[in-house]
Amino acid sequence: MLLAVSILSSCSDSHTDESLASDRQSEIYIRRFRSMFDSLPADKQTRIAQAVRMQSTRLDAALDSARHYKELKQERIARIKNRPAISETELLTKYADLYDEYIYSSFDSAFVYAHKFQKIAGSMSDPDVRARAAIMLSNLYIQGGYFREADHSIYDFDESSCTDSMKIQIWIARFNLEFENSFFFGWRLYSPNVGRKNMLSLYESIFPMLPDDSFEMYYLKMLMAFSNHEFKQSENYGNILLIKTENDTPRRMKIIGDIGFSKMGYGEYADAMQQMVEEAEYGIRSGSNNYSSLRKIAELEYVVGDLNRAAKYINLAMENATEFNSKYRIIESSKGYPSIMMQLRNKIDRDRKQSYVLIAAMAVLLVFLTLCVIYIIRQRQKVQEQAESINWRNVELETKNKEIQKTNRLLEDNRSVTSMLVARMVSGIATRRQLIDRMKRELSVKIKTRQYDSMESIAERYTREIASTYLAVDEVLLAFFPDFARQFNELLREECRFDVEKGHLTAEMRIFALWRIGVKKNEDIANCLQYSLNTIKSYKTRVLNASLYGKEEFYERLMNISIVIG
Repeated sequence: MLLAVSILSSCSDSHTDESLASDRQSEIYIRRFRSMFDSLPADKQTRIAQAVRMQSTRLDAALDSARHYKELKQERIARIKNRPAISETELLTKYADLYDEYIYSSFDSAFVYAHKFQKIAGSMSDPDVRARAAIMLSNLYIQGGYFREADHSIYDFDESSCTDSMKIQIWIARFNLEFENSFFFGWRLYSPNVGRKNMLSLYESIFPMLPDDSFEMYYLKMLMAFSNHEFKQSENYGNILLIKTENDTPRRMKIIGDIGFSKMGYGEYADAMQQMVEEAEYGIRSGSNNYSSLRKIAELEYVVGDLNRAAKYINLAMENATEFNSKYRIIESSKGYPSIMMQLRNKIDRDRKQSYVLIAAMAVLLVFLTLCVIYIIRQRQKVQEQAESINWRNVELETKNKEIQKTNRLLEDNRSVTSMLVARMVSGIATRRQLIDRMKRELSVKIKTRQYDSMESIAERYTREIASTYLAVDEVLLAFFPDFARQFNELLREECRFDVEKGHLTAEMRIFALWRIGVKKNEDIANCLQYSLNTIKSYKTRVLNASLYGKEEFYERLMNISIVIG
């Protein structure tokens, strides 16, 4: 007998009971989880909430990349569609690959390729291939919530001529249908659970045919335990299944999600969140719209009190279900949706009321502050009148202080310059005296020995040495301003700056270095450097045109170049 027919019969016989049970079913299970969480000690609730929040942050990062992964999925689908296939075997493989891609993103597209697969399989003599087509359609119908069609697809198929391994796969597909049925219809909580009864019957038929320690055996045990709300036992079977599955595969990720659901069932909320997020991340990376963990994550966020994230995830679960075109997922998501959104609305209402109270308090405070400001302004006016008088006197004193500082700076510069010049001149005089004495002694020897021919070369050599003891302009200026070239270039535009060899200054730099130490008349500068007056004016005009600043600011910054006495 078809399961869907029995469901409709039960529905028509007890419509009132169904309505009542459905209303309660939409909230009863999520309330139970909330009650379990609320019964925990406060410190444990805090730790769980923090762990859930950390995993939510990880999930949000994955969701930000969802569009990218969906684009990659479309590229994979396009490559499969463009893959040549001539033989029936190649076509079956191609349609199966497209079905595998679409069953996680589009019910309608997956349905097209499942039917194409079935059409070719129907023309083939291999019963296992036809059985595979029936299983594909049944699984797809379950994903979309079409349980009557899934029932027809898998129960109408005659598996008697199939191999034993395929018979097992057919019975497991029927078992999956009964498992989903037992959870989908709310009224079954209040009447004999036909789905669970059928599960047990199938389990007893399949189990003797399964090899010991096989994947299928532990898979059936996991679902049976979960259906009976034996969540810890279901988790244990799931952990065994993980050992038997390859990494990063849809089968493994589904088992991880199932383990997370089991852990949530017995209150291990933090671990449950981690594993459900892991399954959701895999679904996102595969470009899927069809993964159930997002709905359960929303319910868990609701349980730990993060209503904003709960609403975000439940809305996204509804959007994904709609995009996939699965009434099953839409109805599943709608079970927790009313509770989450109602609590969120209540929170918004509370926040709004608190905002009103806060606004009223701020208004009172504003009035008080206004009165205070008026009083302060009046007092400030009195203080300001006194301050203006004091400021006027301070300005006068500040002007005098600046004049005194300027005079002191000039005196200090003059003292420093004078001290340096005197020291260098005294040193030069001493050196020249030594050279003159040595020259006298050598000339005296030459005279006594009547070597008159070499006296002229000796006199020339000592004349050059004596001349070298007199200070050159660059040497004097760089003694006071060792970093003058760099600081002077900083006053000019980059393209107009001078390249200078170490120990030398350009003509322009010499002119403004002399100006800095007080030689400011063009005539004096021209005489000092043995340049014409027009040359001095031309160089000064060229530098001022290349300056980053106006004339007055340029000379002000030039005067800020410090004298360094080393």
